[in-house]
Amino acid sequence: MTVISIDGGRGNEAVRGLADTLEMPLISLTSPSYPLDPPNFFEVSVRPSSAEILADFIIHKQWREIILLTDGEFSGISLPWLWHHLHKKSNRSTNAQLLELPRDPEKFSEFLRQFNLGHSNYTNRDVVGLLK
Repeated sequence: MTVISIDGGRGNEAVRGLADTLEMPLISLTSPSYPLDPPNFFEVSVRPSSAEILADFIIHKQWREIILLTDGEFSGISLPWLWHHLHKKSNRSTNAQLLELPRDPEKFSEFLRQFNLGHSNYTNRDVVGLLK
């Protein structure tokens, strides 16, 4: 399982927390716009077209199911554009589940607990953070 973030702002903290808590690698499609404290030595940042590189990564990893996390306001990536690239480059189907992160920071730990409980028996699901 891998977490992919396209957020360089404060929403990146939620995605970093998710990756740290679940002990999963984190790929950031944009560099954080502020200094990270503490630094994450396992985070990699890239900057080509987010939708195309994400589609390439999904195809390369042969993922069949992905979970998209969003803040509900702005996904940071065009989902139709992502599906366009997926279908242009592969005829395999990919199922996606879209989950909205809680707006209240106090509710994030409960969200994370419920997420972990609900997805702990899945071994082939991959999480993508689509935040502003």
